[in-house]
Amino acid sequence: MILILLAFPTIASAADPSAYALVAPVTVPPTGPARITLGPDLVGAHPDALASQLLLTDANGVAVPYAVLRSTEDSSPYEEDLDFRPLGEDVWETSASDTPVDALELDVMDLEGLGPFIAKVQWRRGDQWVGPSTGAGKLLYHLSDGSEARRVEVPHVRGPFRVELTGYGTRPRLLDVSSLRELPGFVPPVVEWLPLADPVLTEEGTARYTVRLGGPRAVKSLRFDVPAGSDVFQRNVRVRRTYSNEGVVDYTEDASGTIRRIRVGGGRVDQVEVPVGFSSDTLILDIATDRGEPLPIDGVNVVSEGAQLLVRDAGAGPHTLYGAASESSAPYDLGVAAPELLASEPPLVVAGSAAKNPGFVPTPTREGVDAPGLDLPLARFHFERDIVAEPGWARIPLDRTVLARTREDLGDVRLIDAEGRQVPFLLWQSGAEDPWDTGPIEHVEKGSTTELRVRLDGTAPVASVLIETSQSVFERDVEILRDAGRSTIAIRRVHWQGPQRGGTLAVALGERLGDVLLVRIENGDNPPITIDSVRVTTPRWELRARIPEGGARLVYGAPGAQRPAYDLSLLEEDVRRMPLAEVTLGEERPLTPPKPGIADRGLSAIGIGLLAIGLLGMVVRVLRGVPAGDPAAE
Repeated sequence: MILILLAFPTIASAADPSAYALVAPVTVPPTGPARITLGPDLVGAHPDALASQLLLTDANGVAVPYAVLRSTEDSSPYEEDLDFRPLGEDVWETSASDTPVDALELDVMDLEGLGPFIAKVQWRRGDQWVGPSTGAGKLLYHLSDGSEARRVEVPHVRGPFRVELTGYGTRPRLLDVSSLRELPGFVPPVVEWLPLADPVLTEEGTARYTVRLGGPRAVKSLRFDVPAGSDVFQRNVRVRRTYSNEGVVDYTEDASGTIRRIRVGGGRVDQVEVPVGFSSDTLILDIATDRGEPLPIDGVNVVSEGAQLLVRDAGAGPHTLYGAASESSAPYDLGVAAPELLASEPPLVVAGSAAKNPGFVPTPTREGVDAPGLDLPLARFHFERDIVAEPGWARIPLDRTVLARTREDLGDVRLIDAEGRQVPFLLWQSGAEDPWDTGPIEHVEKGSTTELRVRLDGTAPVASVLIETSQSVFERDVEILRDAGRSTIAIRRVHWQGPQRGGTLAVALGERLGDVLLVRIENGDNPPITIDSVRVTTPRWELRARIPEGGARLVYGAPGAQRPAYDLSLLEEDVRRMPLAEVTLGEERPLTPPKPGIADRGLSAIGIGLLAIGLLGMVVRVLRGVPAGDPAAE
């Protein structure tokens, strides 16, 4: 199905490149219709608004009208039956299709009962059959739960086709062959493969992954890449979108599904796709574990909505495509001619990679809410670090060193420019957790309890504690405590049952523990279990801000400072949509008040001298016995 956005004549401001955050080169024929495939950065998180978010210009900077074509869930291809005849016991030849096709759908006898079968499809080119001749082929199956696979993709060719079927102990019979051709306006989704780092185990018994996408995406689904060597499995998956509410992470949308691998006959069937259906630049994945053991996953294919532009007579090039507008413009009405233009099968070109538009002026800048403000008195702040970044919008991570020096609400964190003025920012918690390297474990056995002490380097907040053992059959109560010197304060108490939770216990905290982690395990009438390791994680926080010309510094560590309030927070959604650079922090330095200059020291000396003369006069009056201020003494 094609979704074409129609509208009204454009307004003059739509041709202003400064309103667009991204820019990409594209080569478009000067005459006739053409289709332009957009990269995922240009499609962004809101493809339904693309008709008012893009700008295409020719070599003279003149705007080129366009219509938007989008990928949709219900895009049904054109289907045509093909004649076929046997070439051998398990090989058939079909007739050619009238037009190039994208897939064959095979109806095989007994697929629902005796399958699966392996299908290999080739196509004729001249006097030869070309295409796959070796390898596993495509697995065809129909399972009892209704899921099935009958289609074999081909590279947009007419045929005729050669179909070879292999069964597992059963001779297959081909009953019907249909060719499938995508409609003229078909737009495929975008698929991006991302590796997955090691997960963090949660108290709920899931492996949690934080997936940071290349930018905002309208995510349709996730396809998990599970190594072929893994055995059969079935796991529940929950996908959540993070949202910041006054700096604290909040999961506002979520989706769930099940991924699994089964064996059918001699074939392996993977059903590893989970529907999503919302937009974000960061996803939190919770995947169920098998008694605490995460499923091996190499990566994930992020499937997001695709889009193309349909243009006509684009004029002389080179052409430039701008995207991610900070202001909406009225779309063009070229869409009314889209059916006729698509019927002519216009050529397809691909836009180049999107980059930051150097002339972009974002909404916060247009509104004047991201510029440095008042001077910040630094007397109460104890630490500073340079921001290693080019000027522009950036994501500034707050590492464990910063978290250890600040208040729990991070209200004593500031950004200042080279002149000491405050730089507005948004405080953001992503929902991810970072590992914290800890010291050795100190074991102390006290009767029926085991006490574990782990030294923490600093006093940063602890997101979770993970305790590992190589034993599998046990049942214990575990307490996490804060060591207060002469006493201890219990923070969390959880029940650890090896046969259910496995060898890793994850305890969610979100607390500051000081420089010592204390764990108490109640053994009851049983001997102590062997503890192999105790690991700790910290929450991941970041600032989002525009680094001004001349750079910026991070200052922090002022317990009595009032939490800042910036007008930038009113444009939080605009900041979410903007591309952000990843930056780093320099080394921490103690923040000391600036040394006074020569003039300042001179004025101080004069003041001290005048004070000394005044004090000397008071001493003389006292020695004479004359009260200070007595008129008789004048």
